[in-house]
Amino acid sequence: MRTLRGRLARPYPLGIFALALILLVQPWGLTAADTKHDLAANPLHFLRGALSAYTDTFTLGQLQNQAYGYLFPQGPFFVLTQPLPDWLAQRLWWLVVLSVGFIGFHKLACKVGLRGGWVWVAAMLYALSPRALSTLTAISSETWPVMLAPWVILPFLNAKLTWRDAAAATIPVALMGAVNATATIAACTPAAVIVLYRRAFKPGAAWLLGCLTVSAWWIGPLIVLGRYAPPFTEFIESARVTTRWLNLPEILRGTTSWTPFVDTERVAGNALATESFFVLVTMGIAAVGIYGLTKLPRVWAVVLVVGIAVLGCQAGWYLDALDGPLAALRNLHKFDPLVRIPLLLGAARACAHLPLPQSLRPTKKQTVGALTLLLCIAVISPAWSQRLLPLGAYKEVPSYWHEATDFINTHAADTRTLI
Repeated sequence: MRTLRGRLARPYPLGIFALALILLVQPWGLTAADTKHDLAANPLHFLRGALSAYTDTFTLGQLQNQAYGYLFPQGPFFVLTQPLPDWLAQRLWWLVVLSVGFIGFHKLACKVGLRGGWVWVAAMLYALSPRALSTLTAISSETWPVMLAPWVILPFLNAKLTWRDAAAATIPVALMGAVNATATIAACTPAAVIVLYRRAFKPGAAWLLGCLTVSAWWIGPLIVLGRYAPPFTEFIESARVTTRWLNLPEILRGTTSWTPFVDTERVAGNALATESFFVLVTMGIAAVGIYGLTKLPRVWAVVLVVGIAVLGCQAGWYLDALDGPLAALRNLHKFDPLVRIPLLLGAARACAHLPLPQSLRPTKKQTVGALTLLLCIAVISPAWSQRLLPLGAYKEVPSYWHEATDFINTHAADTRTLI
């Protein structure tokens, strides 16, 4: 027990090691598509093509769907790791994503005034939250902004806010990339709520200006894409679909993404969304978080209420707006940090004085601490039980695809071939 306390005094190496171990126990040698197959298979060629809004590689020629978003930081990471096997490069990227979230949340909890091993546990729960487990291996570009959200909040918790704090909060926004603008906006919203709550209008204005400045490189291409690309999302989703499962229990549990409810591809996400066991344990963590939230400064309850309002509003005018002028925001599940951050801060606060058993005859408090720890371990069990990878992960591209490519390049040069 003393050894464990000593290691928890150095939380970051232990946390990163635990996350690396979770990724290592996933089936070896399998690569996930993770939205863009090219990013793992040939990242340099993919990024070179992303410099143009138009590509003639896909279908019969098209505007690329936010390919520019991978120019930074995800794309350069895969260029640097290109000598490694594709699956190993992916695991390293996922480790970076989760580690950034773990460290950021731990720092945030300490800034709030929380201490002890339960802060480490809460940080692990944030890094492996239901949203992260549902998106990490299928579309990690949506997980990345979530992991940076605590870093945006950190500077705005200083006693006296200045332009330096605004500048510091701009840095994680610059690192969020541009694959999904809505995910970036959603990850910044908790910090915006805190700025408004504190009435820090001048630092807030400086931060907003900084965010626009560091995002200018992708806002321009996004406007071009929005002007000329067909509105394909109107044919695959609507506000009634994306918000159908956004009731209060699902919002508090963190299972707000609609995809795992209708498709089993995201194995971990589907289990969290549909299996009774995970419904119970995730609701247990939410209950602990709500209890602890009553012992934290009021600002965190405000953040939670805003999150519930954004995610859970079912008013007709709201849903109509999400199918109209607010269509870009209709995937409301991206605003999960508004709920997850305050709830897990509350969980760390609620458990702050719960010791773990130190003998075979534990006290009542020690027993409660042990049961709470088991609850936390159960919540993240889809991660350590080898269910992180989505269905369809592959060992290698089949040889017949290479043969077909060679045949087309030889016999159909300078033509269009639709596969």
